[in-house]
Amino acid sequence: DVADTLKVNQSYQTSNEYVLIGKNTANDGGIVMSSKSGSNSATNDWQIVNSGGARDLHFYAYGLGDNALILDRETGNATFAGSIGIGAAPSEDLHITGDTPVIRLTDSDTSRDAQIVGIDGNLRFDADNNNAQSGTNISFRTDGATALTIDSSQQVGIGITSPQTNLHVIN
Repeated sequence: DVADTLKVNQSYQTSNEYVLIGKNTANDGGIVMSSKSGSNSATNDWQIVNSGGARDLHFYAYGLGDNALILDRETGNATFAGSIGIGAAPSEDLHITGDTPVIRLTDSDTSRDAQIVGIDGNLRFDADNNNAQSGTNISFRTDGATALTIDSSQQVGIGITSPQTNLHVIN
């Protein structure tokens, strides 16, 4: 009965247009997109389902045999089953393609940025690229300890976090 499953503005905000899909039972509800070619097999189906005890949003791909994407309704976290491609189909776990692809990291407490840039096959690390804070550095850590530091004076420290010369090495 369509009247029990597909509703427009039924008990929801009337100032906006919404399509509300629901069920009167405790089972999962959602949308199925099917592309069956001559059989009743679900192998080409996609489902968008409000599912599980937490009622997270699941994008299920029958060809994959699992969820392609889960959106957590409490945290907003997204869990992907496969690789992610931004700007192109992925060939690695995370694949970003662009004229000059950038991964920008912004500290929400200070609104200061650091970034990783790929250009012409070269890799660039930027600490405080807009010079909003003095004394920034780039550090490489292993096993919880700083292994290498490049400070804002371009001094390099190996085994030390505050190099005192152009190349400062501590054994």
